[in-house]
Amino acid sequence: MEEQVTQMSLIPPSLIEKFRECISEKEAHEQFSSVRIVHLSAGTCGEDTIRKVFEFFPHAQMGTSFGMSEKAATLQNLFDQELFDQKPEIASSVGKPAFFCNLRILNDDGIEVAPRQVGELYGKSVSMMSGYRGRVDSFDDDGWFATGDLFMRDEEGYYYFVSRKKDMIKCGGENVYAREIEEALTSHPAVAECAVVGLPDKYFDEIVAAAVVLEEGIKTVSSEELIAFCASQIASYKKPKLVFYVEELPKNSLGKVMKSILKDELMTLRSSR
Repeated sequence: MEEQVTQMSLIPPSLIEKFRECISEKEAHEQFSSVRIVHLSAGTCGEDTIRKVFEFFPHAQMGTSFGMSEKAATLQNLFDQELFDQKPEIASSVGKPAFFCNLRILNDDGIEVAPRQVGELYGKSVSMMSGYRGRVDSFDDDGWFATGDLFMRDEEGYYYFVSRKKDMIKCGGENVYAREIEEALTSHPAVAECAVVGLPDKYFDEIVAAAVVLEEGIKTVSSEELIAFCASQIASYKKPKLVFYVEELPKNSLGKVMKSILKDELMTLRSSR
């Protein structure tokens, strides 16, 4: 080829696994030596995924980001293998604020949180929208936009997405974040994809329930095994209390799980057990 690819975008971890199935690492080094930036999007970028990408694209930098249609918050992350080896947790970071974008993380009382504490992300930028059509409450009194996303920031200023605020489950007085449980479950070899929601409970307020789609060819895996596996990956109090096996998850046209619909479906399934 006269012209070679220098940048590409991958959906982790599915596309990198397809590369590994179709081409050897040696062939990848020869054919993709021109690649300088691999942007990972629309999925969770764990450390294992990043290592696999570097194996295929040894000359490339990895890029991750966070953005929104309202343009109130934009974060960008770009790192090479040397920085990744020094700071592996950077794999799960969406980086630092882009130029002309101001961010802060606030608790429920509107107070900015300290590093490593979780709060809602607020943004303000020169390129953000003027407001939602027909609404006057798009911003707070100082012009900040509440994203509805929970984040934390480390001491070096790197931001980490934790969960959608509405995906936080109040379980027995503890805040449990659905995304953390979903990441733990999908690391099990039998799980193709999953989604976690909170179901009403008279004792705990809400209990953690997981809807699981098994990998093709796997007929069954016990709920007890998945729950125990979860407890080995994250704090035991965060593990699912209920596991439901489904053929597919309800998704919108953008491929995002519609959790309100899923919650209704799981409540129906629970009542029929």
